[in-house]
Amino acid sequence: MGTATTIRKGQRYRTRAPMEILYTTQWYAPFTGGGRGIVPAGTVFVVEHDPPPAARAAACRPENGREIEALLIPEEDRRSKKYGGFTLVIDLEVIGGQCDAVEPSR
Repeated sequence: MGTATTIRKGQRYRTRAPMEILYTTQWYAPFTGGGRGIVPAGTVFVVEHDPPPAARAAACRPENGREIEALLIPEEDRRSKKYGGFTLVIDLEVIGGQCDAVEPSR
């Protein structure tokens, strides 16, 4: 897949339309969680790490993290003392085909 070599750590993208994504939740405990959700059109996200050569998805952080967190993560989880945050997991082909590259913020 050619897309995997062009998507790199630090790159910013914007969703063109509402988009279904996967997310993972991190915890201050020996546990992880996650699920599926919809991010709205115009969501800007940053690629967190260079995807390995065989990767099919990238770990990403939305720039409007609090808003996206409220949309995706159940309130019970967000209020837990052991909740440590979340990460978007976005398919590389989706990034390449359904999102627009955005210039780095200054």
